[in-house]
Amino acid sequence: MAARYHRRMASWAEFVAGAPKVSETFLRRHAATGGLCMLATLRSDGFPRISPLEPRMFEGQLWIGGMPNTYKFRDLSRDPRFSLHTATIDTHVSDGDAKL
Repeated sequence: MAARYHRRMASWAEFVAGAPKVSETFLRRHAATGGLCMLATLRSDGFPRISPLEPRMFEGQLWIGGMPNTYKFRDLSRDPRFSLHTATIDTHVSDGDAKL
């Protein structure tokens, strides 16, 4: 049986206050790639699933949108843990990257 996680997600303002350098890098890299990020979720068999998406800031929150009933949202409804990684277009990653 899968474990359930019931933690309240931090608002973007709380995240910025707690991790200002990471949040600044995320916003800079997010803007530089036109908003493209990679979302990592966990499949039902425990293996990772990587999906491209374009998260948006709306009313002080970071929103992950997409089509309902896709595998990534099924993964998140079963297990809300995820990693969001800014797309890297510079092979030397000289401008940094961010993983949330």
